[in-house]
Amino acid sequence: MDILIVTVTVIVVAIPEGLPLAVTLALAFATARMLKENNLVRQLRACETMGNATPQHAAISGVTQRYLVALKVLLVKSLVVNSTAFEEQRENEKVFVGNNTEIALLRLAQTCLGVEDVLTERERSKIEQVYPFDSVRKAMAVVYCSETGHRLLVKGAAEVVLGACTEVALPGSSDETSLARAEMSAKDRRTIHEQINVFARASLRTIGIAYRELEHWGSGRTGDHEKGALDFDTLFNDLIWIGAFGIHDPLRPEVKMVTGDNINTALSIAVSCGIKTDNGIAMEGPDLRKLTEEQLDTIIPRLQVLARSSPSDKQLLVERLKRLGETVAVTGDGTNDGPALKAADVGFLMGLSGTEVAREASSIVLLNDNFRSIVTAISWGWCVNDAVAKFLQTVQLIVNITAVCLTVVTAIYSSSNESVFKAVQLLWLNLIMDTFAALALATDPPTEEILQRPPRPRSAPLFTLTMWKLMLGQLIYKLALCFTLFNIFQGILKNRWFMVINALMVGGQVLIIFVGGAAFGVTRLNGSQWAICIGCAAFCIPWAAVLKLIPDRHVGRLMSIVRIALGVLLAPLRLMYRALTRTFDGLFRKVHVRNDEEWNVSPAELIRVQR
Repeated sequence: MDILIVTVTVIVVAIPEGLPLAVTLALAFATARMLKENNLVRQLRACETMGNATPQHAAISGVTQRYLVALKVLLVKSLVVNSTAFEEQRENEKVFVGNNTEIALLRLAQTCLGVEDVLTERERSKIEQVYPFDSVRKAMAVVYCSETGHRLLVKGAAEVVLGACTEVALPGSSDETSLARAEMSAKDRRTIHEQINVFARASLRTIGIAYRELEHWGSGRTGDHEKGALDFDTLFNDLIWIGAFGIHDPLRPEVKMVTGDNINTALSIAVSCGIKTDNGIAMEGPDLRKLTEEQLDTIIPRLQVLARSSPSDKQLLVERLKRLGETVAVTGDGTNDGPALKAADVGFLMGLSGTEVAREASSIVLLNDNFRSIVTAISWGWCVNDAVAKFLQTVQLIVNITAVCLTVVTAIYSSSNESVFKAVQLLWLNLIMDTFAALALATDPPTEEILQRPPRPRSAPLFTLTMWKLMLGQLIYKLALCFTLFNIFQGILKNRWFMVINALMVGGQVLIIFVGGAAFGVTRLNGSQWAICIGCAAFCIPWAAVLKLIPDRHVGRLMSIVRIALGVLLAPLRLMYRALTRTFDGLFRKVHVRNDEEWNVSPAELIRVQR
């Protein structure tokens, strides 16, 4: 009876019934959080699919933008010194790395203000204090040594910086050490506000710059939150307004314009917006429909303008892009966008202006008609994929294989045929890895770095080389120790649910060891035994770090060699299996009919068999 109970328990543990729970919880949690960010998900599969959407076709009927900019600004120090972007050498040329807004400012300093080398310009200025950008105060600042003392440079949202200014720098001042300035009057403030609003109405992002001369400043450089650093709010007043500039985001070159206008109107708009390039193709919908499949596959990657298009043309374009291996997301609001929304992998509806037909064909509704919500959907799509991968990689497969192997092997080699695990222990382990682990991992929010990944193709396997490397390495280690615990995750401290559930599991484990001895078949541990268990489990963290240092290409080559070797070794067994299959198949096909009572078949079948 004990053997039967353990056998049934092993079957329960081996079946990954926690995987559907993890997927469902991850999708449900992502859907609820996306709704708070103005994304109404109508189809659950859209959450996961958006993690693989290619940016080239993320909004085929709308306009996507990138942060490449053309702007004008006044002060070199405000652009170069008060900046977090930097310059590095790549393939025999220098490129800027960092935030796109900061990169735009550095480009302006180089092209318009004569800055030859950013690093040299920063070295000339002795920086005393850095206040990084904060989303709450919407500004950043730096204190450096100028010819007249210490100077504070402030850069941030134009209306926020303007609110802290009491003076304005006058034009025509040529001496940097003694900028002319005057008190900011109500008229000056109103004029600047109007200009900021003009920039905003022109879809420009407005950045304001200001400075302040500091009469008293302590020595030593400290961080924004370190002891000895002056509070930013203390310095963020009585500033001198320098000016504001607008950042224009030109259209992405990958944008495809699909419109019902005639070809001349469409070309004029496309050229003025920067969509149409010299190598791009512009054509009308009727001409597109006449092309063969081979011609479509050749032209569509270069197609930039499609004029006089019908709903069927949009649908055709989406379907051909999907056949080319793209994961297509479409935005629309009208009835004629319905076929394209339906054909796309993910259809986004503009919720404020969308028709009912388009709503029924869409997967996700943008409640605020804001394209930035699409970025939110992509990040949550990656998050769902990561939640499932983490559950399989760190919990489900490793714990399943470890528990089953230990149970079977120890039962075979035991003189009393008893497994090292009791049935109740296996059930407790199953509860941890299927229920608690699914709850903990499904509630992970997306990290800031998640959008830096390239899209995954449709053919990408669920288990990557990195996952196989970590799973096999952790499996070997845990089989050797006969003990398991969760691995570390990126952003673990941001997930309160994970911390709470993990604390419950650890508390339950400790309670079982101290209290549940009779029921769970365990004994209490002394101090040294606790230290050994905790130390062995904690070694998973540096062991995982070592595994991540192994290049994936080496692991791929090793797995290819192992696969070939196993194929050679198992070839005789496969041939033997096929031979036995053919033999048994031939035996069972021989039907010997003795009489109608013995075989329940029809007379027609009897005649055919007897022949």
